[in-house]
Amino acid sequence: MDKKTIKLFEKERQYHTDALVKELLKGENISEARKHRNWLEISDALLEDCYETKNSVFWHLIIAFICLLSIGFIWACHIKTIQLSFEVISPNVNFKLSENWKLSKSFQISNLYINNLDSVLAPGINIIFSRINEGSVNLNQESATLVVNGNSIWLKELNLSKDTGIDLQLDNDKLVLYSKGKPLKGKLIAENAKVLLLKATEDEDEEEKIIKSFQGVETIRFTSSEVIPDPVIIKFKYHRPWEIRNFRAESIEFLKEFPPGSRKFESTIKSARIKLIETGKEFTLRKEDRLLIKNITTRRLECSQSKEGIKVFFEGSVSSILAGSPGYEKNLAPTYLEYYYHQKKLRFFWSAVIFLWGLLWSIKNVFWGNSLKR
Repeated sequence: MDKKTIKLFEKERQYHTDALVKELLKGENISEARKHRNWLEISDALLEDCYETKNSVFWHLIIAFICLLSIGFIWACHIKTIQLSFEVISPNVNFKLSENWKLSKSFQISNLYINNLDSVLAPGINIIFSRINEGSVNLNQESATLVVNGNSIWLKELNLSKDTGIDLQLDNDKLVLYSKGKPLKGKLIAENAKVLLLKATEDEDEEEKIIKSFQGVETIRFTSSEVIPDPVIIKFKYHRPWEIRNFRAESIEFLKEFPPGSRKFESTIKSARIKLIETGKEFTLRKEDRLLIKNITTRRLECSQSKEGIKVFFEGSVSSILAGSPGYEKNLAPTYLEYYYHQKKLRFFWSAVIFLWGLLWSIKNVFWGNSLKR
């Protein structure tokens, strides 16, 4: 009913209400009072139906709006934790350790170079250098550089601390590891080699050199303290394919500052394959495409040698993943709709819930429906 009709209807109701009161007060014409009462009862039922229809339409609109809003949300919003794996080929990779790490498998190298060392110990060839006294570093004494030349050198131990910034790079046939921010220590075994220890002197243009050549086998231990801003550089030549495993990282980047000192970074990716585990979708990146990931939880991180550079394999979870051409990166995280569509276990669970609900509702109607109506 429109507003005008409702006003007339309410005016008529008021008339019958007043008339019913007058007849009841007189007490003479009960049949006339009953007519007014019947009219009011019919009008009450009519108004109730009218308002129920209006309320029903209102709630249907509210429910429809909520459904559309929910569909829009799961269609447009991306999930917050993405399970994924990727394999990237790049000449360098940067990451920050989320746990302490140690070399799990030794490998043979040659022509080793390490700088910014606080101690170098090789007692067998009378090399003992340390600027650590009672656990603290003597900053008045300069750090040392260790060079070991030979073809039979085994890197047996290398321990890196949590929160260490790592930059792995390839330099022709040499692998270069930059370690920044936290201490490291290691051990190597050399056979028939030449050891050069360089120590800075008060004259900045001169260095004190200790040169030792030896036959046989010698163990050399080295350590560094926290190095900020200059990193420890470990450089060596490799003869066999190498692989370094069991890293746990909280951030991974494939970027290089170019030109140096400009604070402008370019992607070093040569190729990449990304797989989203929840949906099974796979993406391929081309040379110089960017891969930007945040809030990493690492299950598996490995770096190994490949023909085109360093092959980095990662498996774990991230909170955000953007990939693509610089300036046009695309959000690869699946939407909630994609996520639920590919979750077979969730689909089975909710199908079972709906089936059981329908079954129980049917049983209720069969056994208790008629008694409830009565």
